[in-house]
Amino acid sequence: MGVLGIAVGLLAVIVAVLYGRRHAQLVYVQEGDVILDATQLEEDVEVRWRGDPVPYVSRTTITIWNAGSLPLDGASIVSGYPLRFRFRGRVLAAETLRRSREENDFEVAADPKQPDSVLMQFKYLDPRHGAAFQVVHASGVWGARPEGTVKGINTAIVVRAKGLPLPGPVVASVAIGAGLAGLGSPGIRWWRGQGFAVSDLAIGVAAAAFGIVTLLLSVYFRPPRALRS
Repeated sequence: MGVLGIAVGLLAVIVAVLYGRRHAQLVYVQEGDVILDATQLEEDVEVRWRGDPVPYVSRTTITIWNAGSLPLDGASIVSGYPLRFRFRGRVLAAETLRRSREENDFEVAADPKQPDSVLMQFKYLDPRHGAAFQVVHASGVWGARPEGTVKGINTAIVVRAKGLPLPGPVVASVAIGAGLAGLGSPGIRWWRGQGFAVSDLAIGVAAAAFGIVTLLLSVYFRPPRALRS
């Protein structure tokens, strides 16, 4: 019955994913690099940014989009708790690289009140729409953490680390096909008079459930094509 338990668990995951997508949900991925480490330069060499010395400079590229099934209105961002990304070090420059739709008016800018943060604003984001932006900051470590509150969303922004392997549609299709074959196996055995095997049915359900979950995750966590570099 262990296999049957796994199948039931996977079906529960499917229900949770499908239910969870019935609202707007911001998801982002990030990547970056350290482009300057002044500590490795000669002692008499000093790097400055607008007059201030900067021992480190890093670059972080963030892609963020609405992975839910409903549009996200920019007015849903709670006043006093704006959507922002906070970096380890002062923000030197911020630039929007790509927008999936220009009329969304997605903008990113350095926060005048928090020198280590950038603020995001937009009119609205339909499902699978968002933007990609780049931030240069005075830090020896690239990357940022999100902050902010959106009405109707428990967690404003969900992260998936860049490079996390995602099973693609091909793997999902194979798993679903194997699951369908497994589901049909007990019926064939019964029709041939070979008895009914609950284990075959459970394996089929588990394989089909795995395929569906895989397909959903590959869509949910993969950036829209318009935002990929």
